[in-house]
Amino acid sequence: MRVPMFLPLLAGVLVLTLPLQAQEPVPTKPRSGLFLFRWLERPSKSRAVQQADPKDQGRFAYAGSYDPEDGEEAFGKLTADLREGDVIAYRMTRWESLKGVLKGRLNQVGYHILEYGHLAILVDGEGGGTRIFSSESFKGPNEDEGLATLRTHRWDIFRLDQPQRLDRARLREFANLAMQKAGHWYGYDFVGMFGLWNTTLKPDQPKEVRRAYICSTVVVAALHYAKVETSAVNRKGMLDLVSPRQVVASRCRYLQEPPDVSLEAVPAEGPL
Repeated sequence: MRVPMFLPLLAGVLVLTLPLQAQEPVPTKPRSGLFLFRWLERPSKSRAVQQADPKDQGRFAYAGSYDPEDGEEAFGKLTADLREGDVIAYRMTRWESLKGVLKGRLNQVGYHILEYGHLAILVDGEGGGTRIFSSESFKGPNEDEGLATLRTHRWDIFRLDQPQRLDRARLREFANLAMQKAGHWYGYDFVGMFGLWNTTLKPDQPKEVRRAYICSTVVVAALHYAKVETSAVNRKGMLDLVSPRQVVASRCRYLQEPPDVSLEAVPAEGPL
């Protein structure tokens, strides 16, 4: 099952069940969460992003949703449109998450108190096919799952408004580096899971890729390595949970120029 996002204050989770609507513009349908944790889910107001050239500023666009009740046809249409770089935000209904917590499944607490309980980004695998890259407790960064595993989950898709600005080669490079350095229980950032301190989230070189991330911070770091800086992180990662909603609701800054249109690709005009 999915990763725990937040385990403290477990006793209050079953009592504080006030519905939460999005406080800031979020490219998604409103989801549930707890009023107590409303302040946790706000992205930062990054000066670097706000002061960037307007053409280099971007955001995540909501691109669709899936629930198992939608059926096989809907699943096929939605997954056929998925592409490398898309971010997948996993969710549960309040009743599903509550039942899981009551049964002792502590990894579902995050689904109950936050808008989303897990986050992943799609990466093209070396052997072909699109893989789901994320970080899970006692496993660390991995791409063990393919698109077929999405069939049994509820999730929303978010896509960069300028997807061509994402450096896909560097995205794959980051995924490979992170998996090489982790792959075990110590590959998950348990300190970051409790919102105390997050590992380096702005890697530019292979040596700056760390071995420990939570599901949301591995997406933030992967995007930065792929030349997309997000404003998801508050206080430079100190005392900041960095929830999945913070990532998909954040603004971003594209760090590389858009691809040029080759003159050779423009067909020559024939004789009049």
